[in-house]
Formats: sequence, C-alpha cells, structure tokens
Amino acid sequence: MQARCALYGLDCSEHMLSVAAGKNIYDGLYHDDVTEFSDKHQPQYDAITAAALLIHFGDLVTILQSVCARLCTGGAFVFSVYSNDDYDNQGVGPHPELGLAKAGCYAHGSAYVDHTAQQAGLHVRNIVPIIHEASAGHSAPGLVVTLTASN
Repeated sequence: MQARCALYGLDCSEHMLSVAAGKNIYDGLYHDDVTEFSDKHQPQYDAITAAALLIHFGDLVTILQSVCARLCTGGAFVFSVYSNDDYDNQGVGPHPELGLAKAGCYAHGSAYVDHTAQQAGLHVRNIVPIIHEASAGHSAPGLVVTLTASN
C-alpha cells in the first residue's frame, strides 16, 4: 500500500488563501503567521516549502528554528530569497533596490543562509542562484535553498 501524501497551505493573507482554495489541491488551508502556526502545531512534516515568503524576514534564525522543529529527520525545507551575494554574501539587509526595500523585502547572502541554517540545526543540501523575478527587462537575483533536518 502506498502512503498518502497531504498538502497544506498557510498564509496570513485571506486573499491568497482564497486563491489557493480555488485550486482545489489542498487538504487544508490555515490563516496564520508562519512562526505562530509553527509554535501552535506539533505535526512533523517530510517537506516544507516557502516561495517568496522569507524575503520579508531579515534575520532568519527564528523561522529556521521553527521549521526545524516541525521537520521529520531527513525532512527538507525548500525556500527562495533575494540574493545579497553581489553586495555581501555574509550578510542580510533591506533589498538594495529602493522599490523592493520600500516594499519590506530583504536580501540574504548565501554564506549568511548557510551559517544561519547551521545555527538552527539544519544541514544545507544546496543553495542555487536563480532569477527570483523578472519584469520589463529587469531581473532580481535570488537563491533557492534546500535544507534538511538531522534532528
């Protein structure tokens, strides 16, 4: 018998949850803040993904610790962030582009992500440079990060 997988969605935006509900692919949707949700729920997950969520967080230690506590041993956390490698691969700060900074976006260096993941008890499987978003001939570099839990 093949194990059944379940897919859950979490967002603090009612609008985004409405969009997600319309896709009819989720086993459950939750309206909550990611760290508060993690603190309230104890299930262990095989995988957690976050596309364009962590761009709104400066320091990643707390959120990575919360995720680590919810992953099964060997479980994966895959997420994207804006890259700060062109400026400071060791650091994190408001996005260097004024428009994205004003929108509350941060950029993270790959060395910062690596170090912070280790502090949170996660192993870096890979960090891959990407184009996080592109529009009107302009592109913003990013990183796709895969971390695994060894708890």
